Amino acid sequence: MNRRLLFAPIEFTKDPSENGQTMKGIAVNLCDGGMRVYSYCPLSEGDRISVKSPLPTPHQRFIVQWIEELLDGFFVVGLIFEM
Repeated sequence: MNRRLLFAPIEFTKDPSENGQTMKGIAVNLCDGGMRVYSYCPLSEGDRISVKSPLPTPHQRFIVQWIEELLDGFFVVGLIFEM
């Protein structure tokens, strides 16, 4: 698996968009299957999101595969590409 470590700001919205609210996060890992993101936005497993980012990804739509709360209101999120 081709994995790249990075530290890149991203913006994302839930699909379908909830009131058009744009949320922010930091992408810290990008691989062939998805990416890992840190964010203050609570998401749920199975959520579909659209990412706006200059990162070299083949897709802009992702599914939340897993989420873990690291600190109170601060999350690490595993995203997989939506095919």
